[in-house]
Amino acid sequence: MTLRLRLALWYGALLAIVLAAGFTIAYFIHASFPHEGPDPVFEASLDRLRLVLFAVGAIGVAMAVIGGWMISGSALRPIRTMIETARAIALSRGFSRRIEVREHARDELAELGRTFNDMLASLDDAYRRQQRFVADVSHELRTPLTSIQGDLELLARDLPDRDRAATLAEALREARRLARLVDDLLVLVRADAGPQPFVPKPVQLDEVAMEVFRELHPVAGQRLEVVDLDEARVLGERDRLKQLVLILADNALRYAPDGTVALSVGVERSEAVLRVEDEGIGISPEVARRAFERFYRGEDAQRLDPGGTGLGLAIARWVVERHGGTIALERREPHGTRAVVRLPAAEG
Repeated sequence: MTLRLRLALWYGALLAIVLAAGFTIAYFIHASFPHEGPDPVFEASLDRLRLVLFAVGAIGVAMAVIGGWMISGSALRPIRTMIETARAIALSRGFSRRIEVREHARDELAELGRTFNDMLASLDDAYRRQQRFVADVSHELRTPLTSIQGDLELLARDLPDRDRAATLAEALREARRLARLVDDLLVLVRADAGPQPFVPKPVQLDEVAMEVFRELHPVAGQRLEVVDLDEARVLGERDRLKQLVLILADNALRYAPDGTVALSVGVERSEAVLRVEDEGIGISPEVARRAFERFYRGEDAQRLDPGGTGLGLAIARWVVERHGGTIALERREPHGTRAVVRLPAAEG
């Protein structure tokens, strides 16, 4: 039985109860009128009253059912539209479709319609991002795989030892890039899978920065320096925070090939602040706004580091947001880029 039919029958049953109560009261009132002994005229009037009450009741109930059917049909029309829209979306995956909602309507069905449209907008955005992500992944994976395939085909031929060594080095470099890309993708896939278990522990952010400095210093040399290091404690995951600092420091070193990179950690009000500043190519407001998008890389970044994946800053933003903080990139005067991470400082 459909909801519309149930509502119509409910209207009819409600009216039948009201009419039955009213008619019963009217009948007893009429029957209680003073009369002497058996009166054929009075009995006939009671019979006529019973007939009239029954006819009126039957007609009233029928009209209530019909009226309830029509009213409920009008009231449930938005729900029917939602059902049809949902079915069409299920068949075509056309999340751009919307249902019509009166602009100034404030009833519950209008609110349901707006909520349904908001849900469709969210699904549409997620679906488009998924399609773009899959396309970007396919493109990024194709490049190193094509390069490795070409190198292997060359190695199958008779090559001089020098050319063979260069081809092997190229294949190894692309294989490492592919492995790094896959590792980054796994991190982002876990991030998209939903809330991950988060067991925060006290972490000294200054110690993490020094640990990263010691790891990168043998390669970076005098280009990497620590300019300011205050004690800063946060609640979080040490491995993830180290990954964050590594990403920012590594990016700065890549895009400042002839300049220095400075690490600093401090406390401002109730926040632990990590800054990574370089003397590199700088950053425009447009690139700074889009730098945390997956696979996005500005023209200068692609020129300086063709082997980059464009996923590091996306992972950095996920780590920061996981710890309840904020991250931003800004231009550093007179030239260079500054990455600023703010995390809630732990008490005590």
